[in-house]
Amino acid sequence: MVKMLCLSILLNTFLIAAESDTYKESDKARVRWAKSLDYIEDNDTRQTVIDHIKADYGLRAYNENYLIVGYREGNYNSYVPSDEYINHEVEMQISLSYDFGSNFFGLDEVYSGAITLRSFWQVFTESSPFRETNYNPEVFVTIPTYTDSWIGLKAVKFSPFAHMSNGQGDITDADFTGSLPSSLPSTIDPNWLTNRSRSWNYMYGTLFFQQGPIFAELTAWYRYPEAVTTDDNPDLIDYIGHGSATIYLPYKKHLFKTMGRYNPETGYGAIEGTWSYPIEGQSTYLYLKVFSGYGESLIDYNNYVTKFSLGFSFSR
Repeated sequence: MVKMLCLSILLNTFLIAAESDTYKESDKARVRWAKSLDYIEDNDTRQTVIDHIKADYGLRAYNENYLIVGYREGNYNSYVPSDEYINHEVEMQISLSYDFGSNFFGLDEVYSGAITLRSFWQVFTESSPFRETNYNPEVFVTIPTYTDSWIGLKAVKFSPFAHMSNGQGDITDADFTGSLPSSLPSTIDPNWLTNRSRSWNYMYGTLFFQQGPIFAELTAWYRYPEAVTTDDNPDLIDYIGHGSATIYLPYKKHLFKTMGRYNPETGYGAIEGTWSYPIEGQSTYLYLKVFSGYGESLIDYNNYVTKFSLGFSFSR
């Protein structure tokens, strides 16, 4: 009961904070706060105070920001003896970008940095642990093409460096005073009790296309090599492939998106479909997501998952 109450409060907080009218009114209120302050003679000091009150630092939504509840076939693997994961959980994603430069070469190019945090919260279990959080910082430049050719290429995006990891560590025999426990929960395989760390560094390029109301993205990535002794997941590309294709289909207020990736060398891949529809202004959406394949999360990148999720998104 307490968990459901906390989850309800969290959801309502997201919904209230995401309303367009709330944003507009809060901006007006902060301007009034700044005007009510005692006059500060030094211009730089006064601007510092105003910046702090307005808290407007140019951050933008990057990937979707959402709060959803997901259900999958079968339970998730538990990687620590104290946790026993189940097949339904809350998934949250916060994704923000910041433009730090533009038009250095007269191409209307925009230079940006972004970070995406994606968490899987086993809120319906007794101790409510976070099963996994994936961290994905990146830097990139986006260059418009301004072309009307039949192919419909509208922009090119390139990232020289991106990183993704789950922030977890190793479990060794030392964690169990020299040996593994004699009895483990049924969901625990002793072979899993080794290295929980997952990470990779990569570069990528994306082409953006448009044909009427239909938009598409083609992305290819290259994983930077790592030493065999330090690579936590040497076969990651076998499961997530070398790139992805995404199609966006807006229809009136609906937005449908389909993403697919596939590695022909191994036969592994994934497909994901989402649907969103505004329910409050232009900043809160009913959000449905279906995923099937490999790479749903880093910790389980090599496990096949089919998952259905429903909740709310706060950007598209």
